[in-house]
Amino acid sequence: MTRTFWTIWDCASYDVIMEMMDEGAVPNLRRIMKKGKYYPVVLNKFNSQTPCALAMQFTGEDSETLDIGGYHTPNYNSNEDKTSYYPTFANREIGNKVAWHQKYIGKKKIALSQIPYSLESTNDIYGINGFSKKLSSYILLKEDDLLKENISIKIGKHDFVFSLLQKSDIRYINVESKTCNVNKNIKVNTNSDNDFWVSENSGFKLFSYTDENDSVFALVTDAWEYELSKINMNDSFRNEVGVFMGGAYGRLYRRGDFGKPFYAGGTGRAEDIYFLLLEQVAVFFTRANEFLFESGNYDSIISYQPCVDEANHEFYGWWERSEGDKKNFYWKLLKKAYNLADKHLGTILDKMSDSDNIIVTSDHGVYGVKYEFYINEYCKRNNLLCADGNRIIENKSKIYYHPADTGALYLSDEQNIDSILNKLLNLEISGHKIIKEIIKPRNKVMGDYFLVPEKGIKICAGFSDEILTETVKSGCHTINTNESSMCAICFTYNSNLNNWPSSVTKIDYSLISEIYKDCMQQ
Repeated sequence: MTRTFWTIWDCASYDVIMEMMDEGAVPNLRRIMKKGKYYPVVLNKFNSQTPCALAMQFTGEDSETLDIGGYHTPNYNSNEDKTSYYPTFANREIGNKVAWHQKYIGKKKIALSQIPYSLESTNDIYGINGFSKKLSSYILLKEDDLLKENISIKIGKHDFVFSLLQKSDIRYINVESKTCNVNKNIKVNTNSDNDFWVSENSGFKLFSYTDENDSVFALVTDAWEYELSKINMNDSFRNEVGVFMGGAYGRLYRRGDFGKPFYAGGTGRAEDIYFLLLEQVAVFFTRANEFLFESGNYDSIISYQPCVDEANHEFYGWWERSEGDKKNFYWKLLKKAYNLADKHLGTILDKMSDSDNIIVTSDHGVYGVKYEFYINEYCKRNNLLCADGNRIIENKSKIYYHPADTGALYLSDEQNIDSILNKLLNLEISGHKIIKEIIKPRNKVMGDYFLVPEKGIKICAGFSDEILTETVKSGCHTINTNESSMCAICFTYNSNLNNWPSSVTKIDYSLISEIYKDCMQQ
């Protein structure tokens, strides 16, 4: 039996990977490189956020054809509110177009680990998805909070009380819930035995740490409900996979909740704590994938790993524009994140036979940003947009950047549009040119016009006191700026390699679904 394994590294940049190859950061990816073929993947010229990029790779169609805007898709056809939007991953039509659905349903046994679009479209897919229903958002408890009595937090239907205890010279976080029959002490800075289930298929993790001042913190992670397809939630699943951990703790890092970040004069302790969480995220996704390997004889397993994306958002731009020791510091962090994904890949390769196929892709690359440009604030101050607070009044505005934040610029009044567009193209603020290019899409899902920012600029849809502000979230991939670092990756080894272009050739996203289909026909 020939099996096909496809794993997706969110935000892995071809340029960055090739620079890391000789430094030993991605040894398992090098194993594929030596046996197979590898390509930089060029995405479409519009929005490159994960929902667009994955849908394009899964189906072979571009985002305009698929009517996908970004994480959210503008409701541009609405008769009531054209500034509204809906979540793109809720687009169920995509599930009928993905490569593994078109030909193989009912013929091949396919399993998905954290892969969107497909689970809702058919009952013939085996799958695990933790990004389902969120019960509660993460909560960070500081030492003063933990020393207070009866700090109660409702998670799902249950109340949990968290407190700080000291026994001899050792500090513990006590977690108690009478309705869940929980009373557990977890040693501070030790993150084993930290899963807490609040229902059959949902729960949270508890992480504790100390900052550079030895102050204690307890992080209660997001609680999500698993969505499972043809996979039983049993003791084996709970023990081997555990509570879902989705990540996205960069905002805590930027806010200083792990201590002072390195870019603000920190010692590196904040980054160490951040990676404590990131490593656990990577481990979770690896465990979910391993569970599928062990629990069923699948023709194809498709899995996902988010840790590169997490690190790129926080560190890529700082690395790109730093020098000397600072540049080396951020480069080590990036390598560490890519290595986490590579270890996940190693668990796959170690389970493969010589006849199996492997595909490793990313949804997009990354580019560095230093400034955020609040275009709707600019338009409001220049009498091009009317707003009531943060709400755009569409019928009283000449133009507006859609709140879905996808790159889409819409017209409400076509008068003097050429003059307005020229003004945007020539706009400079504090010596910084803002807009690189304005594109006319063929589908209004990408706007009447689509805005491409200059290098180092991120366009933002909201309103702000300042039109142009510095940002500490230094990596971005919202809009394809045509920078080479935005190229995604495709590394593959399969028995039909001769059917595909030679390595290093730039390929279109549509070819990835064809490679997968080719593998599945064997």
